[in-house]
Amino acid sequence: MAERISRRKVVFGGLAALGGLAVAATLGCEGKDGKVNTTPTQPLETSVPNVTAEPTQTPVIETSPTPSPTPEPTPELTPTPEPELTPEKLNKSIGKVAEAFPEAELKSNLIARAAAAKENYEYVITSGDNASIQSPMNGYGNLAKDIIPIACNNPENVIVGQEEINLGQIVIDIRNFVEKIGLEREPKYIPEGTTAFFLSEDFTKLIPTDCKHPLLVNLK
Repeated sequence: MAERISRRKVVFGGLAALGGLAVAATLGCEGKDGKVNTTPTQPLETSVPNVTAEPTQTPVIETSPTPSPTPEPTPELTPTPEPELTPEKLNKSIGKVAEAFPEAELKSNLIARAAAAKENYEYVITSGDNASIQSPMNGYGNLAKDIIPIACNNPENVIVGQEEINLGQIVIDIRNFVEKIGLEREPKYIPEGTTAFFLSEDFTKLIPTDCKHPLLVNLK
């Protein structure tokens, strides 16, 4: 009986001692304000490898140099070639004069004389008889002399049918044709007289001083 009591005392005493330790431990963790001081938990150190990011290279886009615009070449101004003077062209013009001025045709027989001059010119071309070039030259030259007074009195273009003719230009065309065929067929065959006079500066003497046609006046 006495042993049981002693064992209980020992047990209770041990428990009491443990309880005291627990209380003391608890009190030791409390602060002055009664709060429980807790030891902060240190975070786990995780080893994170330092990865150095390489700088992103900006792609360089190669651009072709913009070509300088090539200047367009300035077109050369080509003079408009004058229509070739032929017996056919001259005879057509002379026929228009005869149609517009029947009294001149009646007086001078322009169409028939033009036809004869053309025939003589074609003979020289086909035969090669250059010495005969004086015949068509004189024929056309005399036709021009007969048309000059008509042109001086009619300075404006003349309407013939549905065409307009410039009498002064017809005279100049005849003169230029006579000079052309004379030079082509060797100048040494150009005779003295009407043809030589027609090709010289003295041609302007055929134009009256009171001529009203501007083209012929400019020749003086």
